[in-house]
Amino acid sequence: MARRLRTELLRAWLDDSRWLADYGQSRIELNEATTTTTENEEEEEEEEEEEGEEEEDEEEEEEEEEEEDEEEEEEEELEEEEEEKETNAVHVEDLEPDGFQGMKKYIYTGETDFKSVFEALATYVAARKYLIEPLKKVCGKHIRDKVILLDINKVDEFSECCKVNSVSIFDVIISNHIKKLVADPENAEYVLR
Repeated sequence: MARRLRTELLRAWLDDSRWLADYGQSRIELNEATTTTTENEEEEEEEEEEEGEEEEDEEEEEEEEEEEDEEEEEEEELEEEEEEKETNAVHVEDLEPDGFQGMKKYIYTGETDFKSVFEALATYVAARKYLIEPLKKVCGKHIRDKVILLDINKVDEFSECCKVNSVSIFDVIISNHIKKLVADPENAEYVLR
């Protein structure tokens, strides 16, 4: 009986050993398959990560280029603003400098200081352009008072300036003054030319 018991135990043990061996073999095969699959998956993941990183790098480079372009544009604008501030120059191209200065002085001080009827005319043109009616009246009064003091050459020049600037308000005054000057024998030479 003891022998029989030993035999049964031995068989059971062998069966268990075989089962364990089979289990172990299956486990090893499973581990190898899993390892191979895992390695393949890891390689694929690494490739995907590399591709993703390359795409991210490209996107980052594009973003950096865009940012650099924007920064360059901002720097150019700032430089232009700084140059403008440094020079404090305002370019008014459709007015004569004397007219602009006369208008500016009137705006800041309420006074005028015309050195000639030509300066008063230039200021009149500026006042007309920027709709400063009180300054137009001051200029008109100065021109009416001073135009009668001009000699024939200056009256002719003043008349031409009025035509160039489309100022017809002084035509009557100018033509009356020219009639007086032409009637004077001293100006006969000018009239004959």
